[in-house]
Amino acid sequence: PKSPAEQSERLARFGADVHAAWWELFWSLMGKYNDGYVVTHDKQGTFTSTEVGYPEWYLKSVGFDHALPAQRSSFDRLKKRMSNAAAVMAKIDAGRTHPPAQPVSMLLV
Repeated sequence: PKSPAEQSERLARFGADVHAAWWELFWSLMGKYNDGYVVTHDKQGTFTSTEVGYPEWYLKSVGFDHALPAQRSSFDRLKKRMSNAAAVMAKIDAGRTHPPAQPVSMLLV
């Protein structure tokens, strides 16, 4: 049997590990499912972004058909900014090394 202090320390470590795992899951989901796209990475870390859009029931529920009018030029500027951001991201991603993913069960030991 472990002392109460050792048990408390072990429980605190476990809680911190679980908390970190939940944040890792959150950021993983945010990175993968973002703005109507699904972003995937291959084993070399190269990402692919696939447009999937939003379901019709969701668009209706948020009143998408009542969006504010926008000039075509604002979409052109957005497209240019997104293209520039994709180029910067590709440059950053090319310099990254991706550690192998660890299954969640490894964190719960």
